[in-house]
Amino acid sequence: MMKTNILILSLLCSGLNAGAQQAYLSREEYRDKVEAYSQILKQQHLKTFASTEARKIASTGFLPQIDITAEGTANLNHLDQWNSPKGDYHPYTYQALATLTQPLYTGGSLIAQKKVAQAEEALDQLTTELTLDQIHYQSDAVYWNASAARAGLKAAATFQDIVQQQYDIIQDRFDDGAISRTDLLMISTRRKEAELQYIKARQNHTLALQKLNILMGSEPDAPIDSIAEIDIPTASIIPLGLDDVLLRRAEYASTSVNIARSEAQRHAALSRYNPQVNMFLATGWDTGITYMGQDVPHTPVVGVNVSIPIFRWGARFKKNRQQKAYIGIQKLQQSYVTDNILEELSAATTKLTETEQQVKTARENMILAEENLGLVTFSYNEGKASMADVLSAQLSWTQAHTNLIDAYLAEKNKGEHFTTLDMLLLDLYTGVGHLVKYGAATTYVCRGNWMECIKSTSLPVGVMEDAGCECSSKKYYAGDLIVMVSDGVLDSILFENKDDYMHTLLEALKDEEPETVVEAVIQDIRSVCGKRLKDDATIIVCKVMKNL
Repeated sequence: MMKTNILILSLLCSGLNAGAQQAYLSREEYRDKVEAYSQILKQQHLKTFASTEARKIASTGFLPQIDITAEGTANLNHLDQWNSPKGDYHPYTYQALATLTQPLYTGGSLIAQKKVAQAEEALDQLTTELTLDQIHYQSDAVYWNASAARAGLKAAATFQDIVQQQYDIIQDRFDDGAISRTDLLMISTRRKEAELQYIKARQNHTLALQKLNILMGSEPDAPIDSIAEIDIPTASIIPLGLDDVLLRRAEYASTSVNIARSEAQRHAALSRYNPQVNMFLATGWDTGITYMGQDVPHTPVVGVNVSIPIFRWGARFKKNRQQKAYIGIQKLQQSYVTDNILEELSAATTKLTETEQQVKTARENMILAEENLGLVTFSYNEGKASMADVLSAQLSWTQAHTNLIDAYLAEKNKGEHFTTLDMLLLDLYTGVGHLVKYGAATTYVCRGNWMECIKSTSLPVGVMEDAGCECSSKKYYAGDLIVMVSDGVLDSILFENKDDYMHTLLEALKDEEPETVVEAVIQDIRSVCGKRLKDDATIIVCKVMKNL
């Protein structure tokens, strides 16, 4: 009995493991599910089917056509004479005509119409291919955004644990009377900030999973146990030359088809000015003499119909020039598309190199931030560092995590870059300012010999839908210097502690005008990095002045 129970338990565990394995959703599987569910792709398939049928219809124009026409009349006032003898009055007449028509020469219109239909079918097929590429790109972006959101949630949970552990230590020391209440209040504030950060990360993660489900046709809250981690290695991408890329791009192939279609449309438009030759065979029956009830069969007739346009006031030449202008537009469009693809190719090649370096730097920064947090925390516990140092190290740690996730996401999205937002709203009457950040670089507030570093732990705009921003509200006073910089400024600083470098630099410039501060900072950083800035370097300096 015990063996049977163990066997059943083993089978049950195996079933659970199998279920857990089935719950894993790979990027390739997600692509297939999104492709199978996509309503846009289904619509495009129907459009392609319709254009294929239109091409088949155009081909029937070369075949013989059979038409039957018939008509009849009846005098309702003399219906009693319906069956009167032949030669007498009959209250009805009828006529029937059967015609077999065969186009011999249509001025090239049938051939042109067939080529137009073939071009439109090819365009719809290329549009289907382009739609499929867009769906794959969208599914990959949503998939990796969800993976990044999950990584952000894990990082937020880890950060919350780090702050909680430090809070427990400080709380115990405060209870023993070893430290002041100031440190306890500072770490308590940071604990609430970490809790709020976790709530935002959880919300982003939930929204990302809902979008992941909806795109593949599942219920928004359907469970997804696991997806690929954002830090998994990606296959190396070998850049192609422009000629190879053009052969793979559906939008470029569409321009060639559009040129061919415009040529066919030109021939179709000009065919109406060419001779038209049709052969026909006709036969029929009618009453012969009206209302006499005599059935007269027609003798079959074979004939040829010829139509030759002679004079149209130069319409043919004008139509030809008009259609050639349309062809010229399509050729210019092809050149425009080629330039766009070349620009995208150049940018993609550059971004691939940049993202590789970005991931490498972000990893190194993460290692340094973890080591720095450990050393500062240890030094504080030993009484050799201040609480401000601990809070700064914690911010550096969480920002390093955010930067690393952002770098991985840019790598997964083939070098796609996102936009950061750094905005200051300052009330000139009260002096209260609100600093809004979406993944932006550090902002420095200088007041005398004191400097505050306001950092961002949120992701940039566009990384994921409805990603939360960070807003720091505080009152500013006369003489305060607010320095907002882009990441290119900080990335160009080669020293390990960039904030200390900026503190030293800005402390010497605290009494200068904003224009002088901007010029001095740019010149100093350019000298540090050997005049080779890592990225675009933008600096905004705002000095609060009292209006007398």
